[in-house]
Amino acid sequence: MVRVFFSFILIFSFCIYFFFHSIHLFLEYERKPLSKVDALVVLSGGTGSRVDLGVDMFKQGVSSTIIFTGNLFYLKSVPQLMRDYAESRGLSSARVILEENSYSTSDHAVNLKPIFEQNEIRSICIVTSKFHTQRAYKVFSTYFSTLDVYVVGSEDGIDYSRWWKTPQMIELVMFEFLKRVYYGVFVF
Repeated sequence: MVRVFFSFILIFSFCIYFFFHSIHLFLEYERKPLSKVDALVVLSGGTGSRVDLGVDMFKQGVSSTIIFTGNLFYLKSVPQLMRDYAESRGLSSARVILEENSYSTSDHAVNLKPIFEQNEIRSICIVTSKFHTQRAYKVFSTYFSTLDVYVVGSEDGIDYSRWWKTPQMIELVMFEFLKRVYYGVFVF
């Protein structure tokens, strides 16, 4: 009985250790485009690093179209704020498209469908935070099975070797973990 108890404790401890040190494997995914895509899709959220990465990729010639997608926040359009910030970083010659009705990752996909159809977009690169890449890729690649879908992650400030030691990182990681589980059970 004692041996079984200690075996259980050992296995449980290993599982906890694995969870804390490997959760990024469940959250992060990257599939960079090898050639030019029809549109960069920058999802709202984060601290601005998503827009920074989108602008950098545009300047590198990854796409000539950039879509900012999000919603209203205190009566301000987040996609418009993203566009204004991108313009302050030198994005002026891009074909900028705004989608302003998305409140979730699945909303982004649903609300972008008519934009993709209207603009004959066949390949996209989603730009989001690293911790959000796995779920964003799964949503878009499932919803748009005929599109070439790529995803890249901007810096999100999460140190996966110690994420459980600060409230901000715990909140980001655990909320995304729970959302990933929810989407896995109810959305896909």
